Amino acid sequence: MADVPCPPYNIRMPTRDPHKLLMDTHSRAQSLFDDLLRQQAEIDASPPALTPAQLEAGRQALRNSVDAASRMLHSIDQALARAQK
Repeated sequence: MADVPCPPYNIRMPTRDPHKLLMDTHSRAQSLFDDLLRQQAEIDASPPALTPAQLEAGRQALRNSVDAASRMLHSIDQALARAQK
């Protein structure tokens, strides 16, 4: 197969600068994390009209999402720290 030159813009990788890519990823992950925490606070302040089992299942799913977003942020922070060395 012949080598095909990469186009100047690749939708899957909007920048060729790895540091900028990590910073953009961190910003998006932080926004996701903040939004999940906001939603969690809203649900705690004013729970929807669901059965106790449904409410607990939803809260657990949201806790799992918050935990996953937190781990993702931690991983991105580690990648940024390694990239700056």
